[in-house]
Amino acid sequence: MDELHWDVIGQTISEGLTGIFTAAKTALYAIHWDEIGGGLAEMLNNIDWYGIVNGVLTTITAALDELRQGIDGFLAKWDWRDMARQIYTAINDSIDSISWGELGKSIGSGIKTALAFVTEILTKTDFCQHSDGGGIRVCLRKASGGLGNRRRKQP
Repeated sequence: MDELHWDVIGQTISEGLTGIFTAAKTALYAIHWDEIGGGLAEMLNNIDWYGIVNGVLTTITAALDELRQGIDGFLAKWDWRDMARQIYTAINDSIDSISWGELGKSIGSGIKTALAFVTEILTKTDFCQHSDGGGIRVCLRKASGGLGNRRRKQP
């Protein structure tokens, strides 16, 4: 690394970059930008803007008019009353086939059974039973930091 001439490397990089920018500047000055700008303006001035915009808008107008005609045709032929009658008749026929009283009894029996199940568990569980002298009540009291068991000190 001692044999490298860092100063020469720096000068070479500097001269190379300066040369690139000098060449780019020379190339930019050589281009006739006024002619390019004038050409672009001439091109844009010769586009039939009215024809293009009018073509786009008349196409959109035609599409909307065709959509309107499609909607009108649909509404003219759609027998919505018959469709509605078929739907509400099917719903009514299905509802009529349900044994609502029997369903209510089954739901009521299910609720009563679920409550009896929970009651059985709650009444048969010995919450005070413990092998370490604590049981569930003591565990809950310690987990809550003894909340509810503290007495207020008299002032």
